[in-house]
Amino acid sequence: RAHTCSHCSATGPAFRCPCKNAFYCNRSCQLAGFSNHKPQCATLLAKKIKTKELCLGTSNHATIAEDSQKLALLYSEQGELGKAEGFMRKALCIMLGYGAWQEEVAKV
Repeated sequence: RAHTCSHCSATGPAFRCPCKNAFYCNRSCQLAGFSNHKPQCATLLAKKIKTKELCLGTSNHATIAEDSQKLALLYSEQGELGKAEGFMRKALCIMLGYGAWQEEVAKV
């Protein structure tokens, strides 16, 4: 299927977001259209989760679980079921208890 620019809808865009879910004609279209794409960007959400994971000594557990669940749904919509399962498992482990999450991480 032919892709269209996520900002201006022109066909045959040259650039692709790293999440592989948005396409842009050029840098200016990317900058103009990214604010609409940002909430659905799996790459950006994955980076956000990693940053929060570095701060696990704080009260970020609930937000990490929520973001992991969002990312799982995004990956599922993109057909990346292995990644979706991993992030959903992480979300569930966090929700069920931090100890369970630590054990799950140790397995990986």
